[in-house]
Amino acid sequence: TGVSSDVETMIVPQLLAEMDGVESLDNVVIIGASNRADMIDPAVLRPGRLDVRIRVDRPDRAGALDIFSKYLTPQVPIHASEIERFGGINEAVAGMSERAVDALYARNETTALFLATLVNGDHKRIYLSDLVSGALIAGIVERAKKYAIKDALTGASCGLSMDHLLRGVHEEMNESLELAATSSPEDWARTSGLAPEIVSVKPIGTVK
Repeated sequence: TGVSSDVETMIVPQLLAEMDGVESLDNVVIIGASNRADMIDPAVLRPGRLDVRIRVDRPDRAGALDIFSKYLTPQVPIHASEIERFGGINEAVAGMSERAVDALYARNETTALFLATLVNGDHKRIYLSDLVSGALIAGIVERAKKYAIKDALTGASCGLSMDHLLRGVHEEMNESLELAATSSPEDWARTSGLAPEIVSVKPIGTVK
């Protein structure tokens, strides 16, 4: 629901009319969600409509671990070597999740993805940890599962390993680099939820 094209000249009034009609109903709450707050039509946010705004920031380390626990569970076939190393299936899942989070939130030359130029001329490094989201974590686990399946089909190994998870992390890093390279800096920064004062973004390097 935004102000970016002629389509909204028809959609927004219809949505507003429906929202106004809901106001007369009891015990009905309307909840909206968007990762592009800058694109929401001001009329939608006026008092009496979606007037209570709650910002949900990117997950911190603890939040990332909690999200991993939703996708990487003891029901996922884990490689026997990981179970032996950590001392059990539950311990393996927890330990592998922690190591994956360590890789996500490390701030070093390996995880430095972009050099952003701000409006005031300052430069800011953007790390993978600045882009972490629930969708990114889910993507890492899904990639790891695919790697594990491919290895199992070739007879190389059976079960998801730490190597599969770390490969998933690196692939997500590469995808972030590719997305930034194929869109304008301003659009990419806004879509990624980064600071609006970013005027240019340059990849620091390619993930190996």
